[in-house]
Amino acid sequence: MSNSFLDNVYQGKNNLWRYVLTIILVIFFQFFFPQIFEIILDVIFILAFHVPKAMLANENSLFSQINLYLLSIPLLIILFVCVKYIHKRDVISVFNASKPLSNKSSILNWFKQFNWLNLLKGMGMFGSLFVVMNTILYLLYPNSFIIGIDLQTLCIYFIPLLILIFIQATSEEVLFRSYLSQGLSLKIKQPIIIILITSLIFGIGHSLNATGLIPVLVYIAMTFITGIILSVAMLVTEGIEFSIGIHLINNFLLSLIFTSGSPQGLIQNLNDGINVPLFNILILLIFAVIMFVWKKNEILKAIFLKKEESIN
Repeated sequence: MSNSFLDNVYQGKNNLWRYVLTIILVIFFQFFFPQIFEIILDVIFILAFHVPKAMLANENSLFSQINLYLLSIPLLIILFVCVKYIHKRDVISVFNASKPLSNKSSILNWFKQFNWLNLLKGMGMFGSLFVVMNTILYLLYPNSFIIGIDLQTLCIYFIPLLILIFIQATSEEVLFRSYLSQGLSLKIKQPIIIILITSLIFGIGHSLNATGLIPVLVYIAMTFITGIILSVAMLVTEGIEFSIGIHLINNFLLSLIFTSGSPQGLIQNLNDGINVPLFNILILLIFAVIMFVWKKNEILKAIFLKKEESIN
């Protein structure tokens, strides 16, 4: 079996030094450059928008989350630059299996070839499940939620936050579900192995968001399961738009609607008697079952049949 999306890797140059250089640049822009960029953003927020320092320091505040999502912009840019100029590939090749519209890639061509329908499908399916499950949680633990709609905050930050989270979700999907998966497919012909490796890296990379052994392990488990779901979606749809949709709506709802201790949220989950990470894992597992029932044959073929060598 040959997956046309993974086979996009053969469109470009795949010398080892190209991957080493790209990974070094990604690590720099992910772990070192953000510290400099964050200082600049904090100064802009404080001086231009008069945001209190305490609010920026609060990890749960909406401003802090916006700041965090802004840090994804340099990462996405460097990924596009590396794909285009180091690997000599068209940028659309890390989004789906469609062929470039012309020899000269452009933002307009990318916009036309990006599968917006799959993006909306991912958002709609996972977003619906997320809201239903949290509604059930509210009915079971009504005292654990405070519903207080801040319409001013919603109107001001709805569109900017949606755009920023789209960029953040896209940067991570391009890195893990596209670049790494396609690169590994050069040597690993079993898709299930590629899924497990990239999902484990995805989980470990996100473990920095938690502190303490047990929370870290739970967080790794949650993001590992997320990575598996997103990777399977990538293989079945032969692109990352559906995965971006899932990633986008999950982060968006967590940031704007279901927040913890943030006065900017529409609904605050106070975590009273609720293990939120474990509850999120439950949502992910239910979604995995839904996906399996929906695309059983396609999923089994995509993850278990050996990937053939490309003739390109």
